[in-house]
Amino acid sequence: MMDLSSWYDLLCLIATGGMSIALFFGILRLLEYIVCSTYGKEPRPVYSRIPFIGHALSLVRHGVSFYEKLQ
Repeated sequence: MMDLSSWYDLLCLIATGGMSIALFFGILRLLEYIVCSTYGKEPRPVYSRIPFIGHALSLVRHGVSFYEKLQ
């Protein structure tokens, strides 16, 4: 049977992993915002739920109708 300190260590490990993943995706979202900034009369960017690869996944999932949804 696990004692209380083992549970605490496991909980800290899970929390640290979750925070690391959240930080990683936050940094990716920030990079996407910086790289995809628009100037002047350019149309606004279409952001994805998953940075950088979200549009590729949507294209595979929806096929040609993906381009119709962007308009």
